Amino acid sequence: FFSGKVWLKNGLCNQRRTRCCALYRSYFFRSSGFEVEVQDIIGSGDSLLEGILTGRLEGKAPEENIRFACGMGSLGAMYRGATPVITTDNVNTFLRVCG
Repeated sequence: FFSGKVWLKNGLCNQRRTRCCALYRSYFFRSSGFEVEVQDIIGSGDSLLEGILTGRLEGKAPEENIRFACGMGSLGAMYRGATPVITTDNVNTFLRVCG
């Protein structure tokens, strides 16, 4: 997914939704995000980036990777503090529940 240049256009967490867009080899990928009860946005961008890196290491397709990263960023925003412990199982469960 990240061999070559990749531009993460934005990772955005507002009061209710975490969204992400990426441009990879002239293809544009995005996730419209998930509505969550935001407790603290500090660290949610780090969680989103961690999701992108985790997805890459697990060999996820770009579309699935962006969705996974948004799920991780959303979970990060649901906790107070900048360093919540979020596992891959937590993200996968969240994605199954949220659709």
